[in-house]
This record gives sequence, C-alpha cells and structure tokens, in this order.
Amino acid sequence: MRGDLDYIKSVELNVLLNSRDQDRMSVLCVATTWEQLDCCEEILKRCPSLLYHHNNYKWSVLHRAAYQKNYRLIDFYVSAGLEAAKCEGGTDNMIRFRKWINLQNREGRDTALILAVARGSRRMVKRFAEVDHQYKLGLSEIVGSNKRTALQWAMHYEDHKMIQMLTGSGDPNHSGAGAASESIIFTFAEVCKHNKLEDCWLLINNKVYDVTKFLRDHPGGSEVLVQTSGKDATTDFEKAHSHSSNAVTMMDEFYVGVCDSITSLLSQLANDKPQLYSRMQLEEFTKNFSQLLGFGSFGDVYKGQFPNGVFIAVKVLKNIESKEKVMEEQFMAEVDTMGRAYHRNLIKLYGYCYESNTKFKALVYDYMENGSFDKILFEKKLDVPWAKLHIIAKEIAQGISYLHESCYPQIIHQDIKPANVLLDSNFSPKIIDFGLAKINNGESQFEQTKIKGSRDYMAPEVNQPEKVKLSCKLDVYSFGKMLFDILGSKRNHVDKSGFPSKVWEKYKTNELDAFILECGIKEEDKENAKRLAIIALLCVDHNPRARPMLSNVVKMLEGKMKLDTPVTPFYPEYYSSESSSMSDSRDY
Repeated sequence: MRGDLDYIKSVELNVLLNSRDQDRMSVLCVATTWEQLDCCEEILKRCPSLLYHHNNYKWSVLHRAAYQKNYRLIDFYVSAGLEAAKCEGGTDNMIRFRKWINLQNREGRDTALILAVARGSRRMVKRFAEVDHQYKLGLSEIVGSNKRTALQWAMHYEDHKMIQMLTGSGDPNHSGAGAASESIIFTFAEVCKHNKLEDCWLLINNKVYDVTKFLRDHPGGSEVLVQTSGKDATTDFEKAHSHSSNAVTMMDEFYVGVCDSITSLLSQLANDKPQLYSRMQLEEFTKNFSQLLGFGSFGDVYKGQFPNGVFIAVKVLKNIESKEKVMEEQFMAEVDTMGRAYHRNLIKLYGYCYESNTKFKALVYDYMENGSFDKILFEKKLDVPWAKLHIIAKEIAQGISYLHESCYPQIIHQDIKPANVLLDSNFSPKIIDFGLAKINNGESQFEQTKIKGSRDYMAPEVNQPEKVKLSCKLDVYSFGKMLFDILGSKRNHVDKSGFPSKVWEKYKTNELDAFILECGIKEEDKENAKRLAIIALLCVDHNPRARPMLSNVVKMLEGKMKLDTPVTPFYPEYYSSESSSMSDSRDY
C-alpha cells in the first residue's frame, strides 16, 4: 500500500529493513512503484542497505524506477549509489556499484538501462550512459532480452538520439578530459614506447583520438607532446610525475596549446566519434558510389571524400534475404565494437548509416592508401622489405592486444587474417572487419553455437564436435597462422600448403636457420625471422591455454622477452588434414 512519510519517519528501523511483500519486494521498492520520492529519500536515509536489495524476480529499485519512466528517481538512486561507492572505498573501487547497476532481471535478463530504452526515456538513458562511460561499467554492452544490448534495442527502435548517447557521440560537453583554465588546455595522452610523434593520442571522454593534426594549429606544434612527456602541465612542466613516460598504457597530462575554452577543443574533437549519416550524404561523399574499391560476400566498398577533403571508404552491406539476421548482427557488432575501441592499429570508424525501411546499412571508415595486407603477402602487389613486415606484425599484435587486455569489456575479433588488415600510406596496419567480434562481458571464456571465422585461420577448438569453452586465444591462434604467411611471403614458389608443418619440422631438426634463408629472407633479417617463426609455433599450440597473450607476443617480437620452447603446435591430425592453400580464406 502507499507509504506515509510520517509513519516512515517514526516506525522502528527493523520494520523498514525487514518488511517484504509476497514477491520479497522491500519498502523502498514499494515506494518506488508508487513514485513517492519523499518516502524513498527518507527510507534510504534510514536504511541505506535497501538500495542494493532486489526481489525474487531480481528487480532492483533501478528496474522499478525505469519501468515507471521516473527520471527523478533514477537520478536520485544513481547519485546515491555513487555517493555510497565513494564512502565504501572510492569511485576507483566500483565493484558493488557495478554489480548493482548491471543487475539483470529474471524474466528477460534486462538491465535497468535496457528497460529505459524500451520505455523510450531519453533522459534516463542519458543518465545511465554518462555513468557508464565515465566509470567504464560495461552497462551498455550487457545482452538482455532477445539477445540484444541497449544499443541494439535503440537501433531496433530507430532512436538516433539514444544511439548517439550509447555510443558516446551525443554530448561533447560531457568529458573525462583534464583540468583547464579559461585559455589554457590540458589533456590526457597515451605515449608510445619510442615517443614517435605519430603515436601521440588524445583521450577525451574515455576515448582515444589522433591529435597530431589538431596540434598543428596550436603553439608548440606536435613536438609539444614528446617534449613534455611525464611532466606536470600546471607548473610549466617542472613537477615530474611518478610514472615512467616509456609505457604504452600510461596516461599523462600535457600542455596542448592556447584555445578559447575546453568546449572549443571538445567541439572540434566531437566529429572524431562515430556519426550517424544519411544515405543521401553517403551518395554525395561517394559520387553515387561510383568508385568501387573492393567487394566481398557481404558487401561492397567504395571510395569517397568528405567535404573537408578527407578520403574515406564506405562499406555498403548487401541485402541477402536468407542472411538478413546475420547481416544485421554483423552490422550491429561492427558499430558496437568500433564505437568504443580506439587504437592506432585499429581502423577508424567515422560513422554509419542505418535505414530500416529500405534495409540500407553502411559503414564509413578511414581510407587506407596501400590496401589490404593479403595483397602484399600473396599477390606481391608491393615489394615491402622483410624488416618492415616484421614491424607490421608487431603493430598488428599491439592492436589485438589492446582489444584483449585494454578494452572493458574485452573484445575478441574472431576473424584475424591478412585480408582483414589494411595498410596506410606509411604501411602502418589497421585491423578491420569487426562483424564477427565477440564482446566478452566479464568472463574469461564463452560458449558459441555458430562457427565463425575463416577456415585457414580458425583455431582447432572451434571445430570440435562437443561444446568447448572459447576465449581470446582464438585470435592468438589466427595471428600465429598469419605470422607463417609473413615468414613465407618472400619465397619464389607459389605453393603454400603445409608451410607451417615444414617450419615445425625444421625447428625440431635444428634446420630453421637454413630454411629461413631458403624462404628468401636476407642474412641481416635472419634472427628476427627465426624469432618470428618460433613465436608463430607458440601461438598455434593445440592447447589454447598454452598460447601466449598478445602483450607478451609484442615483447617477444621486440626481443624484450625470452622465448618459450614450442612443444605441441597443431593437433596430431594436422599433418594429414592440411591440404588447403594458406591464401584461401573462405568463410564458415
């Protein structure tokens, strides 16, 4: 029944704490159902532990408030939860808060955010999205009813405002940027291991962006990030941080330059986030899709140009009636994944187009001048020195490592192969095609009912007749197979069947050095090539747990980590079953 504020203030504490209805709903949840904010405030003041309570159907007060479409209650509870998190151990320790806000009800496995999307409340969605982005809670990635995330539901309802909120592209003024005075801008940046200018990246609202082009317009130019690495911007770089500036994952403060205000900076950078485009805009950018760059079973890619002169690649997905659901899933996976992943070795997603009435779906990427990596490895499109191929391998490993170890939730690509790597004008690799990507919400392993990936790069555990637990080691195996492609790319003869097994045989008989030279690799590159060959064998170990993490692979390729001894690469039946060309990449 309806609560009475005077009664709530005077009743014994244990009555408020322990009273439950037939569904085990607390008095706080009952007051929420009746949308009595004053009663909710008083109950929570006297019984703060009730904030985290849920009934038999796993409905929390957040679920109830979202169902009632009551923004004031949502804002009140989220603020109360954050305040409690600070009291319990600081907002950097959000374990209890994350578990509470991510709670899925029993009926549809829906979070309060998914209910907010379903109820069409943009204000509630915005509040949840702000907290999710700020504290990296993984809320918007949780799969609920009909196996859809909040973002996928927003796309289903064609609510573009919600889509922008959930992808982080809707509010340029909500930022995780550093301190700023009226005219001086301070930002966060990720510094590469070797302090190369092109590797300086800007962190805005928990996203990483390339800032070298932005810095050219400000005093100090692009040199400023390197010169002030590890320094405190507030005291003219005289106060040193305790961090080392030689860490790829380290975030430091930097003086960027003079600007009118932080809003001015953020508004310029807001365009770097994935944007929603209309079909008419894409037709203008591509001159009615007149310049075809490539085609595949699921879509065609066209060259285009933004009005500011920046070249782009537009991938238009095909409408295949028999595969409509698969196409939609891949499109949503691509937007969902690339909307949160930013790294110099991942392709940049400028935006997307989605028109449900015409079933037109397209993705807008950065244009890569040197095309796909497979053309270089298999068709000898360009004569790239082997030393450069070694660098490309290391940078691809860095990109995959970022997906596995620096993204929350973890992202598993599931289709790593040379055809899914593009090269820019400097031959820097960019990983593409996240249509099969798996967003791994908090678990190290997962089960999969459908076989995904390309045959020659697919880990053997995927093809097991019985259900097995899969993990990010799928990508490690695929990367190992790609290392064999790189190792054999300088050979004169075309036959590539059985090449990995030949490498393994030569390694076991201590003939690897001579074999590497036979592959057309020069003497000065032999040691790096030998190291790469051993790493490839480690990556394709038949036991997924024995495969190294990609962060360790990067260290191995750089010669900064001792190599283990390969023991059991491939499955025992590998040698008899391997008869297909390594360049064949038919999809399953």
